[in-house]
Amino acid sequence: MPEHARPESGSFHRAAQPTGEARGEPTDASATLLYDFLDDGWAHLLLRELDIRVDLFPDLVASQEVAGRLTSEAARELGIKAGIPVAAGAADTAATLVGQGLTLPWLIRHLGVLAPGGQDSEEVHARLAAVEAALQRLEELKNDFPTHLPLIDQLREEYEHEAGHVVPEPGAGPDEVEQELIDHRAIRNAVLVAQREAVIGLRDAGVINDETLRSIERDLDLEAVRTGA
Repeated sequence: MPEHARPESGSFHRAAQPTGEARGEPTDASATLLYDFLDDGWAHLLLRELDIRVDLFPDLVASQEVAGRLTSEAARELGIKAGIPVAAGAADTAATLVGQGLTLPWLIRHLGVLAPGGQDSEEVHARLAAVEAALQRLEELKNDFPTHLPLIDQLREEYEHEAGHVVPEPGAGPDEVEQELIDHRAIRNAVLVAQREAVIGLRDAGVINDETLRSIERDLDLEAVRTGA
């Protein structure tokens, strides 16, 4: 790392620009891969191994804690009072998950999906949170991978479809919900079986070797696990 280089991350700028004080918080610090989750701070041992000076890194505070106070210059630009406390904030995905944790239980109870507090209710909550996080991340990836928008749109449609089946349709009985899940798995499994048979046929015909077959089968196995086929 150059002598005067400093790590770059969203929360460091969020605090430094309006307050003049460089402070960070854990959710963005973890993105540097130099954050120690167990010690809740910078990974000093790793930094020493990499010969990176720890003094180049900002002090860390909790996301909800005050990182500094609004400077007069920033206050003039914003049209508000100087000295207002500025919280450290959090990375977008982490903040989204916190919001989901606060709102999804109420939504599930309000819709009367399942009995609150039960195992099924927790699973619905977790699955909805996972799908929402995936959709949020896909929106962010549009800017990072503008040449792959068709793939991102395809994945978004898949997750939106999945979200529509986490919560049962109004009036749908347990047997209908279970049958729909069985049908989905059967369709996915049929597609994977067709793929396996195709590549095995190529191996048997001498078009590909066993190593290539095993490589493709590993990918198909991972896809089977991911989709529950």
